Amino acid sequence: MRKILVFAFLLLSFVTIAHPGHGDHGDSGFTITHYFSTPVHMGVSFAILGAVIYFIVKAIRKKSKNA
Repeated sequence: MRKILVFAFLLLSFVTIAHPGHGDHGDSGFTITHYFSTPVHMGVSFAILGAVIYFIVKAIRKKSKNA
């Protein structure tokens, strides 16, 4: 019974976060701009970009400190 509930919750989560643009290979196309133009993906995109910038700056500071 527990496995069925876990599967149901996982399936429900996939349905609730679905929005237009995923899997759409028609006239509008499936492009990278979808991930930067929809609010759902913009938060994740900015978080990843912020993390990359943070680690680059951290590496540069560490390298200049050791030099």
